[in-house]
Amino acid sequence: MSNLDLHLGQEMVLDALWTFGELSQTELAEKSGVRKATMTVALRPLEKCGLVERTCDPNDRRVMLVAATAKSQKLRHELYDVWEQLNRETIADLTNDERKTFDRLLKKVRLGLESQ
Repeated sequence: MSNLDLHLGQEMVLDALWTFGELSQTELAEKSGVRKATMTVALRPLEKCGLVERTCDPNDRRVMLVAATAKSQKLRHELYDVWEQLNRETIADLTNDERKTFDRLLKKVRLGLESQ
């Protein structure tokens, strides 16, 4: 992530915005796996470098909406390439059977985390 000038967790925030579009900070926290209490702190550097914009919800001024900027879209493919390379390196030494088992176990863990 350092090659993209991103810190741990920021890529998940950007991915959620790219995937779902503009979200409230609360929705963004839920979708990206960041605690609501730390979302403001997490967004500050992304906003400072022009990767996200925050605006007040016109229907409820207490709610902050967050959107990915065009500048962040330029990072999207680079980030996905980094993730793909990491995935390839992670499973490079596994046999096909081990890869299937690993994939099945990861899905089970993800489902368990989503149900909590």
